[in-house]
Amino acid sequence: MYRVEVWFKEGVFDAEAESVLRQIVSIGVESVHDVKIARVYNIEGDFNQNEIEDIAKNLLIDPVVETYFLGKQERKGEDVEITFNPGVMDPAEEPIKRGIRTLGYNSIKACRTSKRYIFTGESISKKDINKICEKVLMNKLIQHVVKGKEKILLDLPSFKFKKIIIPIRNLTDQELKQLSIKRGLSLDLNEMKIIKNYFIKEDRDPTDVELETIAQSWSEHCIHKTFKSEVEFEGKILPSMFSLIKDATNKLKVKKPYLVSVFDDNSGVISFNDDWCLCFKVETHNHPSALEPYGGAATGIGGVVRDIMGTGLSAKPIANTDVFCFGNIDVSQEELPKGTLHPKRILEGVFRGVRDYGNRIGVPTVNGAVLFHDDYLGNPLVFCGSVGIVPKKFALKGRQEPGDLILLVGGRTGRDGIHGVNFASVELSEESEVVSSGAVQIGDPFTEKKLIDTILKVRDMGYIKRITDCGGGGLSSAVGEMGEETGVEVYLDKVPLKYQGLNYFEIWISESQERMVLAIAEKDKDKVLKIFESEDVEATVIGKFTNDKRLKLYYENFEVSNISNDFLFNGWKEASEKILAQRPTLVSQTNDYNENITDFSEALHKILSSYNICSKEKFISGYDFEVQGMSVIKPLIGLYRDGPSDAAVLRPFWDDKRGFAISNGINPFYGLKDPYWMSASAIEEALRQLVCVGADITQAAILDNFAWGSPKKPENVWSLYESVKACHDFSLEFEVPFISGKDSLYNEFTYHERVISVPPTLLISAIAIVKDVEKTITSDFKGPGNMVYLLGKTYNELGGSQFMKVMFGSNDGNVPKVYAKDSMSLMKRLSKAIELGLVDSCHDLSDGGLAVCISEMSFSGNFGVRIQLKDVVCGESINKDEIILFSESNGRFLVEVKPENQEKFERVMEDSTYSIIGKTCEEPYLTIKGLSGETIVKENIYALKESWRSPLLPDYLKKKTPHSFSKKSFPIPNIVLNKKPKALVLKASGANCDSETVLALENSGAEVDSFHINRIIKKEVKFADYRILVLPGGFTYGDYISAGKIMAVEFSKIFNDVVKSNDKMLIVGICNGFQVLVKTGILPGLEEGNFKQNVTLTYNTSGEFQCEWVNIKVLDNRCIFVPKEFSEIELPIAHAEGRFYAKSDVLEKIFKNKQVVFAYDKYNPNDSKENIAGITDKSGRILGLMPHPERNFILTHHPYKINRNYGSLLFNKLVSVANEI
Repeated sequence: MYRVEVWFKEGVFDAEAESVLRQIVSIGVESVHDVKIARVYNIEGDFNQNEIEDIAKNLLIDPVVETYFLGKQERKGEDVEITFNPGVMDPAEEPIKRGIRTLGYNSIKACRTSKRYIFTGESISKKDINKICEKVLMNKLIQHVVKGKEKILLDLPSFKFKKIIIPIRNLTDQELKQLSIKRGLSLDLNEMKIIKNYFIKEDRDPTDVELETIAQSWSEHCIHKTFKSEVEFEGKILPSMFSLIKDATNKLKVKKPYLVSVFDDNSGVISFNDDWCLCFKVETHNHPSALEPYGGAATGIGGVVRDIMGTGLSAKPIANTDVFCFGNIDVSQEELPKGTLHPKRILEGVFRGVRDYGNRIGVPTVNGAVLFHDDYLGNPLVFCGSVGIVPKKFALKGRQEPGDLILLVGGRTGRDGIHGVNFASVELSEESEVVSSGAVQIGDPFTEKKLIDTILKVRDMGYIKRITDCGGGGLSSAVGEMGEETGVEVYLDKVPLKYQGLNYFEIWISESQERMVLAIAEKDKDKVLKIFESEDVEATVIGKFTNDKRLKLYYENFEVSNISNDFLFNGWKEASEKILAQRPTLVSQTNDYNENITDFSEALHKILSSYNICSKEKFISGYDFEVQGMSVIKPLIGLYRDGPSDAAVLRPFWDDKRGFAISNGINPFYGLKDPYWMSASAIEEALRQLVCVGADITQAAILDNFAWGSPKKPENVWSLYESVKACHDFSLEFEVPFISGKDSLYNEFTYHERVISVPPTLLISAIAIVKDVEKTITSDFKGPGNMVYLLGKTYNELGGSQFMKVMFGSNDGNVPKVYAKDSMSLMKRLSKAIELGLVDSCHDLSDGGLAVCISEMSFSGNFGVRIQLKDVVCGESINKDEIILFSESNGRFLVEVKPENQEKFERVMEDSTYSIIGKTCEEPYLTIKGLSGETIVKENIYALKESWRSPLLPDYLKKKTPHSFSKKSFPIPNIVLNKKPKALVLKASGANCDSETVLALENSGAEVDSFHINRIIKKEVKFADYRILVLPGGFTYGDYISAGKIMAVEFSKIFNDVVKSNDKMLIVGICNGFQVLVKTGILPGLEEGNFKQNVTLTYNTSGEFQCEWVNIKVLDNRCIFVPKEFSEIELPIAHAEGRFYAKSDVLEKIFKNKQVVFAYDKYNPNDSKENIAGITDKSGRILGLMPHPERNFILTHHPYKINRNYGSLLFNKLVSVANEI
């Protein structure tokens, strides 16, 4: 075994080390003054030292900023090395092995990575080091500190088959209960007795795998027993909660012809246009995220994306959403219950998990929320959603036939996730961290991205007869449920394993990630397997569908299961009992507001800076919300693109103005007082937000996600039933159908006999059609002198409000009610006014009420505003300014209208409640006159923005200088081509910007092909056929060494063929493609014929992934296809490793040669040397740039929705030049 350590060179900034040091300081360790980090590669294979040196030099390091050492380098300081636990997948291993093989070393057997930390400072104690390891460096569920030498190829024993029989038929009730606990089955006594009776009838005892399968299938997570059971309340039997929600949708189906598939598939499906459908699903991943935040949240987003892939005959994921609920992040370590992680650590881990997974699979995260409440301390809530698009002909769930094959595709199977669904069906405790550690799954987004791309290929060729994801319950649920109507035979020894030693029941119930199950015809097997092989995706036939309606499992031809599907899927109903609901004894609270505010400005600043109200830019800017090039209304809006958006709008097809909007409604603070009105409010809030951006709520659909405490407590059942009743009632009132949903129960943490239950929490997610995305609007004020209307009535409704919570630590007051008929009428009229172009901006009033809403509109648009509270229409007598300012009454909007549109607007809004409460102005002040006519607030909008923006904002964003864009349009002439030049978009596994790059080139007139680099390596394609080669953005091979490195090794092997076959080819590398070009040495290419790397793109100094729009200057340069008509442009960036770095002599040469093409202007987001954003080679035929021109080639790409589409200019020129030469 060889050990290679990779260190940053002295003097080179290490963003990760700086981040670790900040975290160490934040946990109260002051003895550490400096941190150095090495990536460690333990490589096993038949190599000699020279070969390992070659691997280190040409693959494992970035020679511009890094150096390597063979063995363990002596370093002064406290030395800690962290690696994965045995059996935990190292996602970097397979891509690194591919890179080593590309260098010609096929004897590679294994590669295990770790990180080595050297801490220096004053009097660093062992206690300090232990605290750093536990709180900063690792999670002991999946990692450990290396002690001495460790093997990387574990001597795992191979599994020797032995069929295990579980004697059950003669067990007493007490013994049945003990068996359930011992095996982690999470089954109650009644269920265990039903199983016992079944096997008495079968005249045998069950095998271990049969018992495990039944437990998985009957878990709360899989069958939602609570929601499907009748409810007994005050002597009355009430219908099940699931039937209530379905009843509302069933009643609306006749009126809603756009409903395609509801409550029948892995997600809900609605019609988008004549040829396409949209599907939407939101899942929770709460318990895993409480124990291992990064992995738990990552697999949450990965799982819901696979739900989309498993809808119909497979949909393409095109947008993600996330909503997080955390405990108080300011709580001290001493106050934490044993067995819990600090909320701040959970927050960071969850955010990074969702960010890294979503970004790497190339699905934009466009909508969400982050909330805080003390009672989420032991049990955070992590809601992950995904939207997909699917051709109508593939939108309905497929149907397999007996004889069809069961094809398992994607990741291999390991021990991660054993009993995951059982774990999700019980409450957490201080022991959960140890007892349930195996229930936490480990994700690999690199494999999932390959899976998405390849399955869509197989679908389009018509080979998929049925598909589902392999999520909760593993193969047990996926294959079992698919085979319910037919029957299945599965050969468990055929399942590909991560490592040897798994027994047959572990293989069957493992929840290893990134796996899908397909039904295919036997005649198509060879063709399907070949497609998966071409994309480096593992695919294995593991069984077949039968016609006996039984679940039969085999291992090495030994039968280990043979049970009836009817019992497996319906047997639990015999144990089903009515669940009891009981109205809780409420703590006495007053609904009257008896407080008094004297300083309204202070109150406003305080509320704006509270965690539930303040800016979430820290999280939003970490998500790539622009990938796939569909984003119209971004998560951040306004003049400086840092204001809050009401909803996201996306445009799936660049040649069609039709789009869709996504929003959410959630307010657990109301749920603590009144779960019925909380739920009604959540539904209305989600719909209001859709209206604000211009969506059509008559073509809307909603999803529910309930997160509650234990249903074994009647008080919890009562509040849950109240919430469901409201969902039923207001779905009908607003005529908006539910299409999908999920319940997550047992969200409790038990500590020293004290139970911490989450607040009753309902998330409503909404989706609606937008007829014309060019007519959508945002919430920021657009100009001075415009009328400001308040639509709807204000009531004395401060119960559960942010004002009461922040100012008085109280929940007192009336919870806002919903007046659906008035609200629906108003929303329809407002939608019409927006469609007619009469509204410049619109924002709904929710958390923080009028005061927060008007502040956000003002500082987002950079215009002041003057309003008078006496002009506000109230639904009852209100004599206190703070009630009008901070009431959270539903059904209200603030709207900006130009004076010349006033008459038309009021005509459209006729019969609705509205009033003009003020006007916008140039003066940057928010001025509010109270009921008495006296000025009660006059605050600079920049100061208000600072209060709102700062609390959660990291230092690197605080340093960001606000910068606006020009609003002058670019004239984009039509190009005339005598022949369409051929362009090739060359991708590798993990590339995720290929689709929008293809569209941008096609929009400019090119004939475009796009395929995997494997076809070039296998010499299936000739470069001579192409005039343009584009290397798109993404995370090729997971970027597990450094960005673009593994593909750079592959591309360098074929680049000479490119040059020889076509010396006139124009080459563009965008983002990851730019990283590939510099790491091959092709750019800047200072020495003729010598591709030596002398510049690099390394980690942003922030240490974070950053997605934002930036100003760019086009410099005087030698690139032959860069448009030079405009020197100031705007483009989006989305990268973690975009900092251009080179020594001063190299920088001097490339500037002298006019090879620097693009430079960041006004703001350097990643601290690139000399602000460099893009360069060309000496010939001017090869261009590399970090910004994404393929995400700005149509009007709705630009944040201001104007024709400043530099991407169109660039691609037009590229195609024109290619046509000429």
